[in-house]
Amino acid sequence: VNLKVESGEILKVCYLDERSKTEFIQLLQGDLAPDRGRLLLDTMGYRPKDIHDAIRKGVCFVEEVPYRSMLLQNMTLAENLCIPLHDKVPLFWMRSRYEDLLGIKDGKRKLKNLKETTLQQIAYTKWLLYAPKVVVW
Repeated sequence: VNLKVESGEILKVCYLDERSKTEFIQLLQGDLAPDRGRLLLDTMGYRPKDIHDAIRKGVCFVEEVPYRSMLLQNMTLAENLCIPLHDKVPLFWMRSRYEDLLGIKDGKRKLKNLKETTLQQIAYTKWLLYAPKVVVW
């Protein structure tokens, strides 16, 4: 299989069976090594150690109902959105008023008090803060 996707493009992959889909995603997440060939991302070899390494390399995975798996309900809106930023901005959590940096309205509200549609928007916004190269959906 040879897939080439340019910036801003969307590629829809159709699978003949569930196993093919699962193995393709495992390959991108680093849970499965390729039998032959190689994966490239920005012309560099791509072989993540695990899903966290894949995210660090710019490949993010949006799961079904992402607000259930991606967001921490007992934390505030601002804290949930700031999690991706602590890898990019040194000493991010030490800065006072980090919520104001994002310009978040009602940033101190706990997620458990928000509607599901709002939580879905927050989950997608969180991925955008990672600035991924590839989003697997």
